[in-house]
Amino acid sequence: MEENNIKPIDTSSALNIPTAIVIAGLLIGAAVLYVGRDAKPDVTKAEGVSIITEATQYKETLEKVQPVSPDDYIFGDPEAPVKLIEYSDIECPFCKRFHFDTMAKVMDEYGTDGRVAWVYRHAPLDSLHANARAESEATECATVSGSPEDRRSKNDLFWTYLNTLLERTPSNDGLDLTELDKIAEEMNLDMVAFATCRESGQFTEKVQSQLQDAIESGLGTIPNTGTPYSIIIGRDGTHYLVSGAQPYEQVKPLIEKALK
Repeated sequence: MEENNIKPIDTSSALNIPTAIVIAGLLIGAAVLYVGRDAKPDVTKAEGVSIITEATQYKETLEKVQPVSPDDYIFGDPEAPVKLIEYSDIECPFCKRFHFDTMAKVMDEYGTDGRVAWVYRHAPLDSLHANARAESEATECATVSGSPEDRRSKNDLFWTYLNTLLERTPSNDGLDLTELDKIAEEMNLDMVAFATCRESGQFTEKVQSQLQDAIESGLGTIPNTGTPYSIIIGRDGTHYLVSGAQPYEQVKPLIEKALK
């Protein structure tokens, strides 16, 4: 099978998103569930669980998600009528699958013409993946480590670093963390700025805030939810829940609803 990498885009320019590479392995079962109301926060096991639903009984919870803002990193047109907000753990194998299979197909179909924008937010599950938080912070540090001559936008730097990191990690804390610096070097980043950012914890609060936002908007509080945890916000403001590495064929019908 021919493999093509997802390429980051500058959201100020025209979209040109190639077909994604397909991550080998068995996809999570595509269960369509309407889950119960009783829930307690528990993200210690929140990984790879399958839910895809309008989740009308959790409308108030889903609507607690923080609105998309200029501080977000967006793949696609920021003015797209449908936003898919994904909360992801970089070391989660299901998140990697969702990224390179499902979301790349979504953006190939709905992003090139500006109908859907993909918003990436951090949800490192420390009890499962000790490296995920440091990796999340490294993706953020990449955005402030371009040289003065570097014309790449922060958005481009973020997606380039994230895509490379996800391609490189075998998941489940299998990545040697020295690779974080290697990726920065390969991107020709300012290594002093990158190291200073990481050592100072410049983005520790941002990463934690996004994880907390995920929890408050349903990750681990809505039963049977896990990473990747995604909320689709439709043209009319309806919120749709996608939890787990759902295949494109399961996500597509929700996007079609969201576009109406």
